[in-house]
Amino acid sequence: MALNQIRAYAKNAKNHPESQIQQIAASIQQFGFNNPILVDENLEIIAGHGRMAAAQLLGLDTVPVIRLAHLSDAQKRAYRLADNKITENGGWNADLLRLEISELEQICGDMDVSITGFSDVELDILTMDNRTTVDSKANNVPYIPENEIVTRPGDVWCIGSYHCKMMMI
Repeated sequence: MALNQIRAYAKNAKNHPESQIQQIAASIQQFGFNNPILVDENLEIIAGHGRMAAAQLLGLDTVPVIRLAHLSDAQKRAYRLADNKITENGGWNADLLRLEISELEQICGDMDVSITGFSDVELDILTMDNRTTVDSKANNVPYIPENEIVTRPGDVWCIGSYHCKMMMI
């Protein structure tokens, strides 16, 4: 379908930062447009706002589309949320992920493994030799994914009856 016929859903709650749009675009270039944009009978996006932005970034005129005309208005709204949130609820088998990344690095040739969406820091941590010992305290701090960090600059934590102090990070 022509990209200019598709309309974004005005109340799309999912944010797509520019860095993610660039990752999606790189994925489309490397692997093809394998995940169609889902639209309703009025060509309004149900799922695929990030893919649409990536297609625009790439200057594509047409994109693969699946029309979901069978959904009620309530189902469309609920599916927009479910499509994004349910994927966030999964996790990784760290050992298998480490193995897959390691093997991929060996066989991928010229392909940059970061095309998988993992940052360079995440890839370094995944491929680090577990038998290596490091004396530096800073290097013994476990990696915590950004979406699991609970303390933010300006947070105030009160523990027991002690006086509260603002953490300035």
